Amino acid sequence: MQFKTTADSSWVEYDGAVIPPDLVHTFQAPGRVLAHIFTEPESEPGQRVLGRFGNGRIAALPSEEAEALAAPLRAAYFSNAPDGDLSFPDRA
Repeated sequence: MQFKTTADSSWVEYDGAVIPPDLVHTFQAPGRVLAHIFTEPESEPGQRVLGRFGNGRIAALPSEEAEALAAPLRAAYFSNAPDGDLSFPDRA
């Protein structure tokens, strides 16, 4: 997928990205299936994510980590699992 934070900026490609709260951004992912995972920044998992990735900019997830985190969601989605099985592990 690709993100940019202003209309004039270039698209930047990511395998996985963390978008901090209130950061204006645009994304595109033509022809790709992707998941948006929202975490309340005030929650304990949200605080861990912000502590690790900071605030104020888009942070890239390392490719291997993005793939490892996406694999169970991808498998559940493409096997038509019930919505309750489309969950994200509680880790940051």
